[in-house]
Amino acid sequence: MDMPAPATASPPPAPASNRRWLTVILVSWLLLIVGLLWYAWRLPQQWFDPQQVQPHAFNDPAQVQRFVTALSHLKPDLNMGSPWFIRFRQGDCRCEHLVDAYHQLQTSLLQRQEYQVVTLERDDMTRLAQTELPELMQWISSTPAVLVLDRQGKLAYFGPYHQEGICNSENSYLEPVLQAVEEGRPVNIINTLVFGCFCSTTSSIPPA
Repeated sequence: MDMPAPATASPPPAPASNRRWLTVILVSWLLLIVGLLWYAWRLPQQWFDPQQVQPHAFNDPAQVQRFVTALSHLKPDLNMGSPWFIRFRQGDCRCEHLVDAYHQLQTSLLQRQEYQVVTLERDDMTRLAQTELPELMQWISSTPAVLVLDRQGKLAYFGPYHQEGICNSENSYLEPVLQAVEEGRPVNIINTLVFGCFCSTTSSIPPA
């Protein structure tokens, strides 16, 4: 005679403390997501070049040379035989922090490749605009922005680091440019028709 199979015991209910922790974690994640969306919504969004002027002045090698000469006067320790990576930064622009980590990482990598890495703050740009380059704030109409010059002092790239979000090697516009400069391949990119998190430099130009 077959014996009935023993009844399978049902698992004990999860302790109330575990359920509370799970609820806390889910609520925390939801609050974090809502907070990030709210913060992103509050960040300034505009065209990198509000005037959408094409072609850009840096299309003209003579204007690039004017900038190089003026920057050499401002930063006389720059090595003219090395490629330059120039960041244009405004300290009160909330978009700047989106590229900070990427910029710091690239700085250590580029310096090993003999790049001259320079950050021009708002005061530096104002000084250049008031002395040798009165058009500079129209050329650098928004930040965060970056200018890359190759070993011959020719323009390799000008524009934003990326479109929006946290900048990294996957979404940066700069990766193929830096690779081409490192390999000695010609590259010339002006990337100003971009909409994203930028702060205008022309909204509060101090008088000369």
